[in-house]
Amino acid sequence: MNRLFVLLSLSIILLLAACQRGTDQSPTSGSLSLVIPEPIEPVLRGEVAAFLELYRQNGAQISARVGTSEEAIRLFVRDSLRLLFSTRRLTATERALVEKEGNGLTEIALAYDGVAVIVQRDNPIVKATVGEIRGILDGSITRWEQLSGHGRFRGAISAILSDPSDESLYLQQRLFGGAALHARITRTASSAQTMHAVAQDARAVGFVGIDWLDSLKLPVHPLALAMKDGDADTAYAVPSDAYGRYFATDPANIYQNSYAFKRTIMMYSRPMQVDLATGFSAYVAGADGQRLFLRQNLVPGTQPIRLRPTE
Repeated sequence: MNRLFVLLSLSIILLLAACQRGTDQSPTSGSLSLVIPEPIEPVLRGEVAAFLELYRQNGAQISARVGTSEEAIRLFVRDSLRLLFSTRRLTATERALVEKEGNGLTEIALAYDGVAVIVQRDNPIVKATVGEIRGILDGSITRWEQLSGHGRFRGAISAILSDPSDESLYLQQRLFGGAALHARITRTASSAQTMHAVAQDARAVGFVGIDWLDSLKLPVHPLALAMKDGDADTAYAVPSDAYGRYFATDPANIYQNSYAFKRTIMMYSRPMQVDLATGFSAYVAGADGQRLFLRQNLVPGTQPIRLRPTE
């Protein structure tokens, strides 16, 4: 669905709702429950706080707990959530289950992020290929000196990943067609735990959502990634001159589809009911909400993007 049409529709609903009387729910009052996908917890916590600062005095209440996109999708499909945030799109089966209720479905690409591959600050390696990351996760690469950019850095690789998580499912799908990861991986319970574990081990490599990089001030840095033609994610049109070059997690690289592990942050709602979910979804998709994504080095999905030339 055209994102401009979606935003205009949300605005119209808000105007109509302003005329309603005698209800406990409106776009700026009432209650809303959210399941926040853990990879984008920092930015969505900020969105909730900013929205409530504006409308708490109206009686707006938002309760949010952290989970996975898969958990949020299951609840949304069962109509237990009014508003869904996810780091992946709904499948055709999931869409059909929602739409068969006859209430419609609003879908919008809210922002773009990615999975960052992180190492400790004392680790001198700054880049890797998608093939090398695949090798680490399938167990065929077990030592740092097996990487093309290892320099003189040596030793066994300790892979760390939160699982189950959006990241583990993303990597399974992106690199292995949905098959399970077969490397010996240290499992953590959250992105924060992954970052802390990497920060304490110079030979560790971890995987977290980009939103977490600036949210925890830890001595880690993300690797720049390079992909070959066969490594590209077919969901995005990768520039032909990007192959074989290394790109960091910068928003410009994500926007231009040059960063290898890009994701789309989706927002879904059932548009027939006018309530606080309507107001909050309009806020995060609007200019103020989109600026919060940009401040977290994520790429806004509903606003025009202007790239500034580097000096």
